[in-house]
Amino acid sequence: MPRRPFPCPLARGLLLTCAVTVLAAVAMPTAPVQAAPQCLSRSIGAPTHGRLVAGRRLPSWGTHYAIQPFTVRNGYVWGTCELIDGLRWVADELAGTLQGRPLALGNLSPRKGGEMPISSSHESGRDVDVAPLMADDLGRPIPSYYHHFDRDGISRSHGPRFRFDVARNWRLVEVILACPHFEVEKLVIAPYLRDSLLAYARQQNAAPELVGLAERKLVPPWPGVKLHDNHFHLRIACSVADLAAGCQDSMPQRVAF
Repeated sequence: MPRRPFPCPLARGLLLTCAVTVLAAVAMPTAPVQAAPQCLSRSIGAPTHGRLVAGRRLPSWGTHYAIQPFTVRNGYVWGTCELIDGLRWVADELAGTLQGRPLALGNLSPRKGGEMPISSSHESGRDVDVAPLMADDLGRPIPSYYHHFDRDGISRSHGPRFRFDVARNWRLVEVILACPHFEVEKLVIAPYLRDSLLAYARQQNAAPELVGLAERKLVPPWPGVKLHDNHFHLRIACSVADLAAGCQDSMPQRVAF
């Protein structure tokens, strides 16, 4: 009968080392997982006379969004946690609609809120400007900028090659209204662009509940305010914590989150 080969010392040493390592791993307690730091941002006062405490900064670039250069230069890139988390969610949710082009974002708020020379609001971390999604004259998606659109959705500032993409902008409205991170207080847009969006939604047989919600949240600007024919102005409602800290909004009903 052939003799069994004797295991080499190196192999035995490796086996012993592995066994000790496994036993040590089982015996030693694992380090506790550190929870993400809680965000304590607070929107205090009204968007036209307010401030932002412990706000969060939105990075200039994300996977599916980009902040306009003039906004970054001015440092108007701060908001409440709900707004910042919500904008990231909206951009990611729109990835297919954007087709590789970033969602273009404009002014949020200064780091501590307060007055902005170029705006009468955006003071309490709950406002952001969003450039409409655009198409060329053949209906192909193109990068979005702050073009001024006429009643036919054609760029008054840059010519007929640039169009307000009604279908994709309705999708943008849908996603914003569905965001789980915030409740929309209002989404301001020129009245004729609002009409185009709602007419498109009805033509597509959108759910009546969604159309009704869009009718309430999509609003024209107040008289004397800029027409908002070149961007959406999104204002989110005060969170429950913000309301307790003195946040002011005009929502008749509250949704806890």
